[in-house]
Amino acid sequence: MGNGCSTSSKRKLRSHSVAEGDSHAPPGNLLTHSQPSDGEKCSDPGNIDATPPNPPRPLPKKRKKVVLVLQDGSEVEEPDVIEPIIEKPQPEKTQTGLACEEIVLLIPQALSDGTQRVTIKLCDADFKTTLDLIHETIGCKDVAQKPELSYKLSNASAKAPTFNLRVEGDWEGCLESVEQAEAGKKKGGTALSVPVMIIVPEIYLLSLCSHTSKRKAPQTVSSVGGKRGRKKAPALIDLDNDYSDDLGDDDGGDDEDLLEQEQKMLESLENTLSTCQKCGPSLYCKIDKSGQHVALSMNQRCGWAMSLALNTHGVTLHSPPKSPLFSAFHGVGSTPTSITPASQP
Repeated sequence: MGNGCSTSSKRKLRSHSVAEGDSHAPPGNLLTHSQPSDGEKCSDPGNIDATPPNPPRPLPKKRKKVVLVLQDGSEVEEPDVIEPIIEKPQPEKTQTGLACEEIVLLIPQALSDGTQRVTIKLCDADFKTTLDLIHETIGCKDVAQKPELSYKLSNASAKAPTFNLRVEGDWEGCLESVEQAEAGKKKGGTALSVPVMIIVPEIYLLSLCSHTSKRKAPQTVSSVGGKRGRKKAPALIDLDNDYSDDLGDDDGGDDEDLLEQEQKMLESLENTLSTCQKCGPSLYCKIDKSGQHVALSMNQRCGWAMSLALNTHGVTLHSPPKSPLFSAFHGVGSTPTSITPASQP
């Protein structure tokens, strides 16, 4: 009897719990079983309607710690590491648009038959600064009469015309020409610079050389050399614009005597230099220290004649002055293995 009461009471409790949960039961489910609480064991292991408990949620994975080692050996944990973004530096663009940041000028010098290579930065390439640099390189910075300059790109043909370089507009045109030439001259994707040749009249360089040697400029020069076909020496330029004032000075006679003596020395020198059997009488030939025949320019001959007129020590008709104009003729000599006709320096 006792067992039957207990069984009937359990059925009443179960039916009552089902009735109370009918309003909340999901549709289609006629039976609803309560889930056992945590730690409660099912007393009826043969009950197939019992559902297993939900599996536990997996724990989140731990983030790897980044340990930074400082210079002193200590370690610091860094939870978040942000890789810095490094921007590549961009090359600065020049205002002129030239591919190179510099421009190269090839400038002649009065005291040398060579040409001086001068490199200037584009930020300093205004016309006035460039003109002062050209005059200083030529050697005419301290004289009143400046030369009439012109220019020509180094990659231009020999028959290409020259362009004036007198005002700022001429200089701007020169920079534009260099820019166009550099745009079409590249090697491995890199633009190559195109030098600019500065052209100075030869008579100006000759006059400047004479002026540097303390020589007054005459208005006319008589014919030099007694042989047929000899050219007349050109009239020199008065670079200080004071020749007319010096004509009335008391010491003008000394200058005239010096000029007359120089002309005599020039005539004697040219007669000596034109006796080379290999080069002939039409060239003023002098053998340099390496044994090569070199035809002396008018600039060199006048400088040599002036030294003879001044009785410079060590200068003779066969030994030129020890100046930059004649550097190729002084020093350790050598015996030439073969003799070639004279070439222009």
